[in-house]
Amino acid sequence: MLNSTQSSLEDYLAYRLVEYVNLTGLFITSFGILMNIFCFLTINKFKFKNSSLTLIKCQAIWDSIAIFHDGYFELGGIYFNFNPYNLNGIFCKVLWFHSMGSTLTAIYHMVFVALDRVFAIHYPIIYKQRSKPSVAYKLSLILAVFGYGLISQNLVTFEIVKSECILAASVTYKYWFINIIGVGFSFAIPFTLVFLSNVYFLQSLRRRQKENSTERRLTIMLLTNSIAFCLLMLAFISLNTADFFVGTTTMEGRAFLILIGRLKFNFLVLNSSANFIFYFVSGSMFREAFFRIFK
Repeated sequence: MLNSTQSSLEDYLAYRLVEYVNLTGLFITSFGILMNIFCFLTINKFKFKNSSLTLIKCQAIWDSIAIFHDGYFELGGIYFNFNPYNLNGIFCKVLWFHSMGSTLTAIYHMVFVALDRVFAIHYPIIYKQRSKPSVAYKLSLILAVFGYGLISQNLVTFEIVKSECILAASVTYKYWFINIIGVGFSFAIPFTLVFLSNVYFLQSLRRRQKENSTERRLTIMLLTNSIAFCLLMLAFISLNTADFFVGTTTMEGRAFLILIGRLKFNFLVLNSSANFIFYFVSGSMFREAFFRIFK
């Protein structure tokens, strides 16, 4: 009886925490959309244009679309006792498809912002000749096709694994199959690419400590945001892994599992909301461009 009462109390506290986490996510979402608008306007005020800055503009748009879905629909829907993400209906599948597609597109924009900087540092002459906003816009379109295409494949895989097509597969195997495809391509690979880019940035900046060029200042600005991306993505992957393992080994503590799920979405929303802050804190050029908005 005592154990049952203690378990009920723990579940109640966990559910209360879930409510606060969802509400926090709603505030982060509203803040993030506003910050992404400022980020877009600030990049337009830079005195020079290149592919890195254009990709940051495109990323601000995709980040806003992603957090609108992940924040307002996912966290907000749960907070107001309405969950639109039920894969039994066509509308909900389309909503989930657009949500995950925009999230993945935003994430890979961050990856290619980092890779663009690597190319700029390693091949400076070629970069100056080829780095044009038009190229970045084309790349942004390709990333959108890739993001939504990968999610389409994940959705088909989910339907196959959920069905009786894999008769011999255990429930655990099905979860493994979905998570390896989903988490691997959607989060682990982007994290690895950005992390390796950061290592390259640090080595490059250490070799050029006395330089104060525009490219070096831009690299420092992007490095700060890339490090934050890695930390927040690592938190998301860790929570997603914990959610997966706990969820497939026990059915107890459902409230705790829901709490983990809400927390990981908060980190995902924060990852797409805080770019403006990191650019503003670390980039003097970004601050100068931001203040030109109000002149």
